[in-house]
Amino acid sequence: MLALGLCLASAAEAQTYQVFFATPREEAAIRNAIDLAQPQVYPLAVVVLDREAYREAEKVYRAPKNRGEFVHLGMRRVYLLRPALHGANLRELITHALGHLETNSIAEADAEDAARRMRDVGLQYEDEFLPVIKKWVRDDRMARAMAHELAQIALDRQRLLPCEQLETDEEPKP
Repeated sequence: MLALGLCLASAAEAQTYQVFFATPREEAAIRNAIDLAQPQVYPLAVVVLDREAYREAEKVYRAPKNRGEFVHLGMRRVYLLRPALHGANLRELITHALGHLETNSIAEADAEDAARRMRDVGLQYEDEFLPVIKKWVRDDRMARAMAHELAQIALDRQRLLPCEQLETDEEPKP
């Protein structure tokens, strides 16, 4: 029972981060990208800023000029440039920022190595579901959204499975 409590606590920690200044749609996209990445270290806050406020924050925190995200490691806070959220590379931005948190490093190579691992976790599930869904759903965008949702469900089940196994004496389920 203790193992189950510890697992639930870590799952609860994952949901405690705050998202500031984002529209409901942007917040949902950010949370989905973070959930799918399954980071080992979650941010405490994600702050979405317009271009002017973002540039000001870059100056205040002496962040290097970059592609639309930077991380304050001490505060575990991720800053995102609003226009960058609406591009196709939201997953890359989020996982790269989470890579900095996970490695606790400002080195771009370290962050990108961790980001690559996080991207692979979610993509393996999406790639498995997409061909099956495309048989029934003709709209490519809708099929990808459905594959993404199913991947999240699969990842959630995978996260909880080890805790369930620790609580019982049964053999692991495949």
